[in-house]
Amino acid sequence: MGLVVATGLEGFAVSCQVFGCSFFHAFEIAPLPPGESVLAHQAGPRDQRLLVWRAGYEKQGSRFTVAMAEDIAPLARELERLLAMGVGASLSAAVMLLLLQRWMLRRGFRRVDAVRADIQRLETGEIERLSEDVPAEGTLDSAGPFA
Repeated sequence: MGLVVATGLEGFAVSCQVFGCSFFHAFEIAPLPPGESVLAHQAGPRDQRLLVWRAGYEKQGSRFTVAMAEDIAPLARELERLLAMGVGASLSAAVMLLLLQRWMLRRGFRRVDAVRADIQRLETGEIERLSEDVPAEGTLDSAGPFA
């Protein structure tokens, strides 16, 4: 975490101090006219990712700019971690749904597999007629467990 306090006269570079540790870091910011404010990303000391808010003021005839900054690197790391968790959860859910679909299709085609086996046995001459153990057509019960 850091806090930037900046003061300066209009038209001059404004010096800032970041209070994040036991020492100070100085860097330059551009002054703003009174009443104007800007929110922007800026590289900070020690390669920090800063979110900087600047605002221009005028008091007793003096123009100055006040800026505050926050190191958003910890927030960015947390967002990246949450994104990775979301991608992992989505991939896991997709794999689970594919496995469930495979199981449901195999279960649904069991009777078709039995009929296919009967047809192969009929072709080879092992049996003389197909089994009549088939679901009734046109009834609600014939849809099986997927209705």
